[in-house]
Amino acid sequence: MIEIGYDNGEKIIIRLFDSSISKKLVSCYSELFKDSYFIGDCSINSNITDFEGRFANKEEIDYHWSKILEGLAGMKELGNEINIKFPKEFDFNQQTLNILHRIFTYTDLYESGEITEYPYSNNYTKDVGMSFEQYHSIVDKINVGVHNLEAWAKPTENKSYLNNNFPLARIQYCTKNYSTFQMKWCEFDSEEYKENFKFLSYDVDNIVTLRDTILGKSPLASFRDDDDPTLPDCTGRFATDGSFQINRGKELQNFYTSDYFKNWAEKYGETIYTLPLEFAIGYVDIERTTKDLNYFFNNDLNLKYLIWK
Repeated sequence: MIEIGYDNGEKIIIRLFDSSISKKLVSCYSELFKDSYFIGDCSINSNITDFEGRFANKEEIDYHWSKILEGLAGMKELGNEINIKFPKEFDFNQQTLNILHRIFTYTDLYESGEITEYPYSNNYTKDVGMSFEQYHSIVDKINVGVHNLEAWAKPTENKSYLNNNFPLARIQYCTKNYSTFQMKWCEFDSEEYKENFKFLSYDVDNIVTLRDTILGKSPLASFRDDDDPTLPDCTGRFATDGSFQINRGKELQNFYTSDYFKNWAEKYGETIYTLPLEFAIGYVDIERTTKDLNYFFNNDLNLKYLIWK
């Protein structure tokens, strides 16, 4: 199980599914310090109204865009010039961010051999005169900039649909590891990876799923961003850093089985059973949790500890 304690004495108890994966996760994360977690975003669709404040926040937006341009310039200096021209200022287009994010993710996929062609550079090379970790830190400026600008991009129709019909409330518990190369990763083998496709087989409320600590995007993020879920970096979870989220009621299940999401998946030749929707690990034990779960969703509480056991 996972025990989550707050400063005011209240607790949430998560019952893990009885599986070898649960035992593996507990073994991997039971030795983390009690204060190794912080509470992250509460919604997949947060900050949807920030687009309207884009002019008031121009200085911050310009700064994040400059970091993206810095990353692109760094790639060019090392011989990997990108063959797409980007504007000097952010154009508030989600599709621009989709392409930039893929420029970042494809560098990792090319390095690992998961893709054999890098379509965003005419003469892409791994031989850049430094370690991949050093190279990654340069390209990661693009990734960080993209995520910092997402709130100000003009919402896609899908994002607006989510906001109006499926807010998808969640409580997200994130590990405090900030460097990709320093995180404590728990990797899944090919059989365990199949769990990404079994989400809808769990008929439980307040289901707990692994956070999208993945290279690329999950199907849900692809939907939100009106991106193509069949591309190489739109995947399920091959590994986790121990971060996870509590999803309220059956909101997430109801969204995935909605006609709107089904039609979006079909547009790409997929179904809700062929996409790696989520990696479920358990559910909230209501009887052992000290208050109704809505209390934890509706109050700004301070996390005291989180223990896998």
